[in-house]
Amino acid sequence: MVVVMLLLLVPLAGAAQSEARITSLRVGLWPEYDQPSLLVIYWGELAPETRYPATISLRMPARIVAPHVVAAQAVPDGNVVEVSYDAVVVGDWRVVTFETNGPLFQFEYYDALDKNGSARSLSYAWAGDYTVESLSVEFQLPPGAQNQTFSHALPQSVVSPSDGLLYFNGDFGVVEAGQEFTFTAQYNRSQDDLTVALLNSSNLLEQGSAPAVSAPAAAASGGMDVVLLVVVAVVFFLLGAAAMRVAINLQDLKQQEEPKLPPAQARRRKRK
Repeated sequence: MVVVMLLLLVPLAGAAQSEARITSLRVGLWPEYDQPSLLVIYWGELAPETRYPATISLRMPARIVAPHVVAAQAVPDGNVVEVSYDAVVVGDWRVVTFETNGPLFQFEYYDALDKNGSARSLSYAWAGDYTVESLSVEFQLPPGAQNQTFSHALPQSVVSPSDGLLYFNGDFGVVEAGQEFTFTAQYNRSQDDLTVALLNSSNLLEQGSAPAVSAPAAAASGGMDVVLLVVVAVVFFLLGAAAMRVAINLQDLKQQEEPKLPPAQARRRKRK
């Protein structure tokens, strides 16, 4: 009887999962970012009619032992934080199940990156766990990479002001539940330095590259300041002397025009 009940619950669980919808899913593909492999990132948002708490099950290749990050809204309208999860292998896939109390979630794992000399190649697959109303792909090009080719066109390219890296983006619209979406990419890169290490070293160089004034330049600047002060002082001295000369001339002229008074009258005028 228990076996019969379990068999009945399996299709019901599958039906419930197929009924859930993801409004938008942005897939980040970041090769050689902080590990010599491919970092896969999901930024997802569930449909408005979703009832919470909601249980989400996402698939990744079974060869991957565990996800790197499983994050969701642990409380309604809260921040996206890491949450607990369960994982089980089903065929070629490892199914990761977690719970969310809000529409936003983030899911990350590392997958293989094939290297053959300077040639790099990668492959990604969305297993079609849910209907996605808007699927987009973001490919982060590692520093020094070139000759990149993609299985699907990523027509939008932009250099991010936050890290200076080149990102390629493409929108692929609706992907129905049960429909698999695959993406492959190739590029050439002669170095093996990870992107994070290069970004950190670049930031250190920028912090230590503040322009310094050399001793000769500082001395020259000080000399120019002294000369400027001398010139300003001379100018003010000449202007003061000229003003004094004008005042003396005006006084002389006034005295010439004033009528001569007797000593007594002159003293009386001064007292008024």
